Amino acid sequence: MISEEKVKIMTKMVRPEKKYGERDFQINRYREEDYIRLETIKMSIALTVAFLIILTILCLSQLDVLIVMLRKGKFLFALLSILIIYVIIFLAYLHFTKKRAIRDYEEVEARIKIYGKYLEELLRLYEEKEHEDVSPSIDPEEQDDGTTINI
Repeated sequence: MISEEKVKIMTKMVRPEKKYGERDFQINRYREEDYIRLETIKMSIALTVAFLIILTILCLSQLDVLIVMLRKGKFLFALLSILIIYVIIFLAYLHFTKKRAIRDYEEVEARIKIYGKYLEELLRLYEEKEHEDVSPSIDPEEQDDGTTINI
């Protein structure tokens, strides 16, 4: 027979599982430091690729300015300026990515702990049900010869 308590617990478990479920369990597979490293590596690759694409588009659209800079010998100065801008942007993104990854991991950890408590409570209810006496008994209301057995 279905217990109302079990249904309530299962309902509480399903709500966050539908909203965050798969992602939470994927993130929880990593240690916190590993998750932060993974996020920073992904950010580094994405930022570098995006920066190179933008730089290529700008160089191609301003090719005449680039040729003039090469002739005047100011190309190294421009390249150094672009590199400094990239480093500043990279460090800013790195800082905010680490903060976001730490916050995300802590939120996932809290949700997983709550999910674990629900599982423990559900297990306790199942163990209580298992220890109940489920042996066949004769219904005391039956006045006949006692041949009715409830299971």
